[in-house]
Amino acid sequence: MTISAPSVAPRSVVSGPSTGSTSSRTPGFARAITAELVKLRSVRSTGIVLLVATLGVVLMGVANAISIAVQASQGTGPSTTGGPASDTAAVALSGVGSALVAIAALGVLSVTADYACGMVRTTIAAVPRRGRLVIGKAAALVVLVLPVMLGAALLTGLATHLIVSTAGLSLPLDQPGLIRALVGSALYASILAVFAAGLGWLVRSTAGALATWLGVWTLPTFVLMLLPAPLAQQVQPWLPGPGGAGTAVYQVGGISEAAAWVSLGAFAAYALAISLVATAVLRRRDA
Repeated sequence: MTISAPSVAPRSVVSGPSTGSTSSRTPGFARAITAELVKLRSVRSTGIVLLVATLGVVLMGVANAISIAVQASQGTGPSTTGGPASDTAAVALSGVGSALVAIAALGVLSVTADYACGMVRTTIAAVPRRGRLVIGKAAALVVLVLPVMLGAALLTGLATHLIVSTAGLSLPLDQPGLIRALVGSALYASILAVFAAGLGWLVRSTAGALATWLGVWTLPTFVLMLLPAPLAQQVQPWLPGPGGAGTAVYQVGGISEAAAWVSLGAFAAYALAISLVATAVLRRRDA
């Protein structure tokens, strides 16, 4: 009697289902953004930094509004004839500058924290396409920063309107350029976070990236001091930093709507350029 050996399934059958191409398993943009959002929201420092930025906008704006109201009530401040005061509109956004430091720190930390704890290796393994990873991080930052800063700006604008009205001053909420400035301040802060994140990808160190950002922000001021005044006035609006590209979008008065949005576009171009450079560098080096 002949006993036949049990049949063995072909190797291709028992090896399991086909894994498919690597690209088919790569997370899409939506999943990459969602993953980065979850990561950012799970870090305690994110909430702290956003709170500091919000308080910087609201408290400084309210404090300056109170100061103007007190001066006006004593007859030493802006005109109290009931018309729009010349400087009350700017008061609503006087705290944006201080909040930008916190926003830049958030952008840097969103990247460098991954390098500090080694999470970047896991992140790159999950999203191997470096361009998609950089875009996902940038989009997650915008999703977090934009509504927070927009809420802070609108709250400060409303508070300023109420405070200065007690002294007979007027800050109509429909004043030309005011809503654009309030929304523009939030857009500017969001783009700044993306810009700072790009520096984080390039430098990979929190201290180094923050120092680089401070250098990029302050160096143009010293360079402009060396230029003739007429030339400096033409160049400054196109350089990053205080009074430079993008800052016109949250100014009220003295600038047209088109020029304000062009200024923001110039700053967005800086953020895009540094993100593209960061993507290229990230593709060439190990995590």
